[in-house]
Amino acid sequence: MLIMKTSLYVTLAASLAVSTNAWAVPSFVKKAASVATASAIIGGSALVSNAVVDLNGSYTDEQHPECTRQVKVNRFTKVAKLTGTDPNPACGFGTGEKAWTLTGKVNGEQILVDETPIGGPNKVPGVWEKGGIRFPDGKKWVSKVVDHF
Repeated sequence: MLIMKTSLYVTLAASLAVSTNAWAVPSFVKKAASVATASAIIGGSALVSNAVVDLNGSYTDEQHPECTRQVKVNRFTKVAKLTGTDPNPACGFGTGEKAWTLTGKVNGEQILVDETPIGGPNKVPGVWEKGGIRFPDGKKWVSKVVDHF
């Protein structure tokens, strides 16, 4: 994000230097500003396409649509807290739910989840796939956020 802001400032300064005659700007600075503007535009678009995925949020589980799924990632440690409910016998509408809490570790677009508290394996990989997190068993937690990468 800092790089994008810096690129924006360079672009604005470069545009002023190139487009205004109010400043006494040497021609080599104007040329450098033009190059900086082009670099900022090109570099900025590259940064947007390689944006880091934010896994924080609420999800729906295709296999349990009425059950809750929540991911909260500590932005410093990249440790994730996953909370949710499973059917007991069902989710939603006061039918009874079994709550659980898991931990995980985020690395870019991947999360490794420790499912041992609910009888599963450790380090179950989840990978960001357009609109949600896909797990090895084929299930996908779909983000409730409208805008997806």
